[in-house]
Amino acid sequence: MRKSLVLSLSVLFVAAFIGSAAKSQNDKQRNDDPQNPPAARKHLREFHKDAFKKGLGLTDDQIAKIKEAIRPDREALASLAQKQRDARQALRAVALRDDASEADIRSAATAAGSAAADFAVLRAKVRAKVRPLLTQEQLDKIAAHRKQVDKRAEMVFNRAVERLME
Repeated sequence: MRKSLVLSLSVLFVAAFIGSAAKSQNDKQRNDDPQNPPAARKHLREFHKDAFKKGLGLTDDQIAKIKEAIRPDREALASLAQKQRDARQALRAVALRDDASEADIRSAATAAGSAAADFAVLRAKVRAKVRPLLTQEQLDKIAAHRKQVDKRAEMVFNRAVERLME
């Protein structure tokens, strides 16, 4: 599960930070949000894109090729990411209901698992397209980052279990 989460985050990290993620269906609603105006979102997106580009050492040519490789899957990635998030939120809501039956919880968990599986399959396909566009050094940097994320996730998990056992 943690590896799936890390893989999910890594693919989303690549897609989001090079500006290839599809726009949300709620663009109009977000454009009207005074807490998060479009100019601020654009600035943040550009900041992350530049930071990611520097961190991995991506060239402009690589970014263009990655965008082109991801383009056919952008909408599906965004849609499946939203579907997975919605399914997790629905599972959480059902599990927290006082009147939730085991069948209700299992049904919501099955839907969340199915959404996660669909998203994982597409992420693997996108990763297979992007991987050949990166240098070995860049791939090594991503692998090192994943190890750090795994290590942090393991520490958090272990702390949570320790507290549970107290």
